[in-house]
Amino acid sequence: MLPASLLKAKRALGLRIYRHKLISGVADKINNIIFHWDLRQHDKSFGPLNPGLRFCVLRPSGTAEGLLSMYLGIVRSVHRLIHGGYIPVIDWQNYRTQYNIDSPVSGTRNAWEYYFEQPSSHTLDEVYQSRNVRLSGWTLRNSPHPIR
Repeated sequence: MLPASLLKAKRALGLRIYRHKLISGVADKINNIIFHWDLRQHDKSFGPLNPGLRFCVLRPSGTAEGLLSMYLGIVRSVHRLIHGGYIPVIDWQNYRTQYNIDSPVSGTRNAWEYYFEQPSSHTLDEVYQSRNVRLSGWTLRNSPHPIR
């Protein structure tokens, strides 16, 4: 946790920077590198299953968002992923949100599945044993289909 004085300085600097569109993109990248390094995008291989398929695990971007905001972000990402050739799977089980509870709901611990269905028929267990898996997050690369 950052000291209150550092958070206040970060907020004041952020307000000045975001008024200038030219440097706001650079400021976003610097902010992500310093404060959100653990949320960057990763390409992983978890096992030998599904060598011809490309999965993307959509992780929550934070716990301060409301359910509708998180849902709309997922819908936007699912659309980009499908057009980019990926099979989206939402993981709000291993990457927790404020909506998780300790006991299973309808047989699942994935908070996404408390409210909605997965956009594909593949399970989290299957994806985490597959060869081509992308974990969503921010990236410094200019990819045609960034995943957020």
